[in-house]
Amino acid sequence: MTTRQQGDRSGESTEQLLGEKRQSQRKNPEYREWMRAVTTKMPHLSKPQAVVLAMWSFGMVMTGCCGLSTVAVFLALLLGKKENTVRQQLKEWYKDKGHKKGKKRAELDVTTCFAPLLAWMRELVASLRKVSGTGFRPLDSRTKIKGASAQCS
Repeated sequence: MTTRQQGDRSGESTEQLLGEKRQSQRKNPEYREWMRAVTTKMPHLSKPQAVVLAMWSFGMVMTGCCGLSTVAVFLALLLGKKENTVRQQLKEWYKDKGHKKGKKRAELDVTTCFAPLLAWMRELVASLRKVSGTGFRPLDSRTKIKGASAQCS
């Protein structure tokens, strides 16, 4: 097997590599569906706020971690963006207005997300009950979640 076949991409132009990354973003139906769901279920958020919330939540679910570094690296690879660009987008989500870069930065009152999020969760639980055909029970404090770990960065 040649080096080229083993994954050496040094002969490809930047334009070719970026084109492939853009294609992978468009071809990721799960990410697109997640983005659609967040923007639909959280209509009170501005588009940039909804996009970054979708990025954060998708990254956390897919990696099983909530750390900035882990989520930023995953999303950078998925979306074909620079890691630091994604990291900055994610950081802007949780910073207050005074600590954000730029003049037109808004601060989000997260309590405005509680009611829409609760309604969305109730929808999901109801649909799980229908699909499973059994009484879906939420987890209680004694239930251990498989794969839960504090090893995320």
